[in-house]
Amino acid sequence: AAGFFVEHWNTPCYFLPGVPAEVRMFMEQYVLPDLDRRFPERPLYRKRILRVQGLTESHIQERLQSLAPAELGVELGYLPQTAENWVTLFTAAETEGVADQRLQRAEEEVRWRLGADAISGRDGETLESVVGQLLRERSWKLAVAESCTGGILAARITAVAGASDYLTCGFVTYSNDAKVALLGVSQQDLATHGAVSHEVARAMAEGARLRVDAQVALAVTGIAGPSGGTPTKPVGTVFVACATASRTIVLQHRFSGDRHQVQEESAQAALVLLWKELLG
Repeated sequence: AAGFFVEHWNTPCYFLPGVPAEVRMFMEQYVLPDLDRRFPERPLYRKRILRVQGLTESHIQERLQSLAPAELGVELGYLPQTAENWVTLFTAAETEGVADQRLQRAEEEVRWRLGADAISGRDGETLESVVGQLLRERSWKLAVAESCTGGILAARITAVAGASDYLTCGFVTYSNDAKVALLGVSQQDLATHGAVSHEVARAMAEGARLRVDAQVALAVTGIAGPSGGTPTKPVGTVFVACATASRTIVLQHRFSGDRHQVQEESAQAALVLLWKELLG
């Protein structure tokens, strides 16, 4: 598709097609070079994204209310995402060195207020890439066992190039029979506690780890909806587990939203649990 340019009252106006790939091409080849030529003395703009885990937007704002961004030379913003929250830092400076200095100082203030275990990465450092690097540093192998997420967790992990360095196997055990046959979950646990339970999540993680001789395993079991909920286990009830040779941690969550949102937040919760376990 074509685009066109109009200069109106000494203001450049660019009209671009709507296809993302074409917009990117026009921006890189035409718009940005033209802006560089027209405004060579403009300030340098820098933005940093801090990826926050385990805190709601309201909790983040409460902890950062004492922060004075103007005194640090930055603008502070909040960008809620599907399964995590972003704190954004923006600055305009004359040089790259000054911009980086402002962002670094502001980031340190944010980290101090939110806690060292709240920020998993910055900018393009996704949680799955951070977890992958931690696994690689330990030379650990990871196995995953999924029920309600149906492979979403494994898909996120393998979206990172080089994931074969640490991901050894993924089980999608959607039925109870598959949980028993592939992971060694006991029929008694399923009958007594149900597939969506602390006990079954633990057994899934421990079974996955032992089946493929991995150092760590994740498991997810829950009710993604819209049906299947009960008064004691409503839609959105999810258990995530992380098993190592020394211990198994199981956490219960209650997520809201549609089926896709519950699945995405479940996968995120499992990755957060693994991230914190790897940090020690």
